[in-house]
Amino acid sequence: MLKKIYLYVLLLFTVTTFAQVKVEGIVTDEQTSKPLQGVKVRVNSPRREAVTDSKGRYVFQLPQGDFLLIYSLSGDTTREEVVMIENEHSQALPAVSLSADYAQEMEQLAVITETELEDDESQSDAMSSLLQSSQDVFMRRAAFDFSSVFFKPRGYDSKDLTVLINGIPMNRLENGRAQWANWGGLNDLTRNQEITNGIDKSDYAFGGLAGSNYITIRPSLNRAGLRLSSSLSNRSYVGRLMATYNSGVQRNGLAYTLSASRRWAANGSWVDGTLYNAYAFAGAVEYQLSNHHNFNLIGMFAPVKRGKTSPLTQETIDLFGYQYNPYWGDQNGNKRNSRNRIISEPIFVLSYNYEKNDTRLNVDLGYQFGEIGNTRISYGNATNPEPNYYRRMPSYYINQPSGANWDLANLQKEYLLNNSQLNWADLYRANSNTTDKRSAFIVSNDINRERTFTGNINFTTPIDPHIKFVSGAVYRNINSDNFAQIDDLLGGEYFLNYDYFEGKPYDANDANMRKTKGDKWNYFYALKSNIAEVFSQLEFNFKNTELFVAARYHYTDVQRDGKFDYPLYPNSYGIVLDDLPKVAKSYGVKYQKVLLEKSVMEYSVAHSSSLYVLDKNDKFVAEISNLTAQNIKKTLENLK
Repeated sequence: MLKKIYLYVLLLFTVTTFAQVKVEGIVTDEQTSKPLQGVKVRVNSPRREAVTDSKGRYVFQLPQGDFLLIYSLSGDTTREEVVMIENEHSQALPAVSLSADYAQEMEQLAVITETELEDDESQSDAMSSLLQSSQDVFMRRAAFDFSSVFFKPRGYDSKDLTVLINGIPMNRLENGRAQWANWGGLNDLTRNQEITNGIDKSDYAFGGLAGSNYITIRPSLNRAGLRLSSSLSNRSYVGRLMATYNSGVQRNGLAYTLSASRRWAANGSWVDGTLYNAYAFAGAVEYQLSNHHNFNLIGMFAPVKRGKTSPLTQETIDLFGYQYNPYWGDQNGNKRNSRNRIISEPIFVLSYNYEKNDTRLNVDLGYQFGEIGNTRISYGNATNPEPNYYRRMPSYYINQPSGANWDLANLQKEYLLNNSQLNWADLYRANSNTTDKRSAFIVSNDINRERTFTGNINFTTPIDPHIKFVSGAVYRNINSDNFAQIDDLLGGEYFLNYDYFEGKPYDANDANMRKTKGDKWNYFYALKSNIAEVFSQLEFNFKNTELFVAARYHYTDVQRDGKFDYPLYPNSYGIVLDDLPKVAKSYGVKYQKVLLEKSVMEYSVAHSSSLYVLDKNDKFVAEISNLTAQNIKKTLENLK
């Protein structure tokens, strides 16, 4: 048995080291004859890949034989060359030139790459961002034609796609979807993408059911120069301006990229009242320490505010048409939308990259912060003011239990046709008519304020000419505050933090329920999350066969800290988690588990309805359940 193992290892060693030829080449620009950096040179079988350095050179190992070499660079045409490897030790290949791909440039101008019309939390989640990022012609055309409809190829939605920027996952914890608006308008910076479709292998992530989308932002991979572009649209925005400057790799090894864009629509484009006001700024700096080591720092900030559209019933469409939007109304001659989505989340990523032959190591650190807001009209002890509210529709009078009232239905139809939009003046008037200056209607903003730190390590190396090993690890620490905030009192002086439907305050700990502009109301809680993931992958490439095997371990823990004590839910206030020692330490308090033999949980922990008395040695002495002054005094006296 020992002999068999020894012979097997020896044979493997012999195969690995035999007939490996060092292949070298240069890639230049067809127009300027200057070396091109960042060109990917790959061979599919056996799988080999190299990237040209600042002098346009690339090097990798190949066995003897005939191979198809594929040269690709973003913004340039892809070139394929058949080479014959004959030499035993090393071989220099003829220089290859690439030219600019003007068709790709025009395509980038024509295609809208972000679908910010869709809400991330929407059940009718469109897939246009995912599909338009794909290089598949059918997918891109389908996404452009059907971006605003319920469209899910093979039943997948965007939460099934893993999106990464320089190794940092962009999928959000609360819904699993990437927030595409965070880099909206930065087409030039994010155009270098590696996409896998479905359950396929990736060199950077385990991926999801719909695959993965790895966005690489490195100044050395982009063509040097200044690019200006403008476009007009009748979809989500009216106009766009974009400027990008890339320095190219300088003699000292530095390269940088600056990009900015502006997109706008004062009153909407296709749908009225859908304000669109977006800016985007980004910068990237790369330093090449040597041919194998480089550091990269990127920063992106794309604030956007846009008006939402409403889902429409068939009755509403029959009355007003497909472009109807009940969320807006006229206010002093301006179209004001009651529901706006406001996004402001800067992203920073610091990366270290090591590449030599077919071995690659990436270490990435990312930090993202900011907030996402969604405004809406809220009301207390009042009725829904939106024109398409079901009680305002003609069908409400037709579908009464007592029978259809066609006269009232026709009268309501005529009224709606003449008053189809939100009436802001009525809201201000209703607030001014209250006797105590309380606002019956307000504009509220549901805010998610988040801070995310991410660390990523990714490693790839060949084991032999036909086997490739890939492994990676990701850790994310996410802290968020989630609350509703008063944005506009609409002429009133305050708003009650009170649930009129249930007859209870939203926060029992707040005796003064009067809230003014900027105050939190309705709900308020914090989340602390830790996410860890490790994966490993083996790829096998033979002459007529490709296969891979991969495994992943994923861990998530979420801790909720309620800031409001809502009486309807007894556990709404405080920290809800299993890690009691950690919580006690963070708050500087003492605790003790008390064995309860007849309890299902087998122990009891003090909470707001009980007091647990400990002695000076932190041992349990007594429990005080009836928290009256008299009972507390009596219990303590009995302990003397």
